[in-house]
Amino acid sequence: MEQRSNWAKVNFMIIDDNAFMRTTLRRLLEYFGAQRFQEAPDGAEAFKIMQSWSPDIVLIDWEMSPLNGIEFTKMVRNSHRDSERFLPIILISGHSEQWRIAQARDAGVTEYLAKPVSAKSVMSRIRTIVEKPRPFIKAADYFGPDRRRRMRGYEFERRSYAPNEVPYKRYLSQIG
Repeated sequence: MEQRSNWAKVNFMIIDDNAFMRTTLRRLLEYFGAQRFQEAPDGAEAFKIMQSWSPDIVLIDWEMSPLNGIEFTKMVRNSHRDSERFLPIILISGHSEQWRIAQARDAGVTEYLAKPVSAKSVMSRIRTIVEKPRPFIKAADYFGPDRRRRMRGYEFERRSYAPNEVPYKRYLSQIG
């Protein structure tokens, strides 16, 4: 089991238009010892909260209005503030079609989680963020975590890594 005291230091933001789902996610995280939360019913409200509070990890639903999970992710990845730009984002959706997963990946989502969620699935995504962080890629039309899960040797690298970036630096220092 996870060391509960480690999760107590992490700021989690839960963004979902369904209050029951926000409560469910919060209770799952509390079970693992998390204590610091902010909740928002949509991406627009989340940005207002982020003006005065910095999350370490965001768990966000896909379908919300006026700002859904994909739009929120794109805005975060295009932010001028590094504290937002490199933010780990776990997108949660009731849909698991391959085209949706690809769309989320191409928007810059860090991890994708299909509903229904369980304590094991939520913790698995968070542990992947912590234990196997991917470098961030800067390309002409994309900024976000490297979309490749397996690293292979290439003759030349077409993409550039974000300068001096250690993904999730602040988060890893709190957990480690």
